[in-house]
Amino acid sequence: TTASGDKNHQMFCPTCASPIYSRTIKDGPPRVNLRLGTARQRAELKPRIELWRCSAQEWASIAGPTERFDKQ
Repeated sequence: TTASGDKNHQMFCPTCASPIYSRTIKDGPPRVNLRLGTARQRAELKPRIELWRCSAQEWASIAGPTERFDKQ
């Protein structure tokens, strides 16, 4: 259960148990959080949202326009 009270399902690789993605289960459109290390085309994926900025290191920032939130 997330801080907002939504349910969050984590999906793992059945072979190595690496996290692949998570999905919120709630009313409205689902939100899927993809682990970029699992995607071959990760250079082509452009971030749109940054979450948990309140705990980000000062040097960790995404270049380009993104929506930023302190929490999820």
